[in-house]
Parts: sequence; structure tokens; C-alpha cells
Amino acid sequence: MHDYPQMITPVDHIEPVPRRVRGVLAGQVVVDTTRALYLWEWPNYPQYYIPIADVDPAVLVDEQHRSSSSAARRSATACASATSTAPRRCASTPPRRSPS
Repeated sequence: MHDYPQMITPVDHIEPVPRRVRGVLAGQVVVDTTRALYLWEWPNYPQYYIPIADVDPAVLVDEQHRSSSSAARRSATACASATSTAPRRCASTPPRRSPS
């Protein structure tokens, strides 16, 4: 017998957020969208997935620490141009490298 009630929404469930989502950093709007999605990656609490086109590119950071800024632009462009109903995890998927 479990101490917690059953989850109403299963893990990996996706649905649109029914309101506008804005994020402000140091007085500057860095995220503004009506196209956000809820994704339940973990039980109980959904995560927001926001289209990259609705994020101010000036605040994005390339976390892979590549020396080529053109590689980071290609990665961001690929994420922005992805047309799928499911959110794409751009930051967590490293680009494929050709064998040396």
C-alpha cells in the first residue's frame, strides 16, 4: 500500500499550457510565449517546454563550451527549426560528430 495518492497525469504526458508564459531577467523579458507545453518528466510536477524561437537569443549560453560560435548557431538553428508536436531536448543532445 502506498502512502501517496495515484498520479492524475502519467509521466511523459504532454499538453499545452493554457496561459501566456513570460520570463524576466534583470528587468528584460527573455521569454514570452503562448506556445509553451507542459511535460511531466517526473511524477507530480510538470516542466515547461518553450519554443526556442520565443527565447531571447542574447541570453542563451552554449553549455558545451565549444570554441566555434558557428557550431552553436547551427545547433540553435536546428532546434528552432524542428517541427514536431513533442518538445525537442536541444541542450541535452550533443551534435553527432563524424569519425576522424
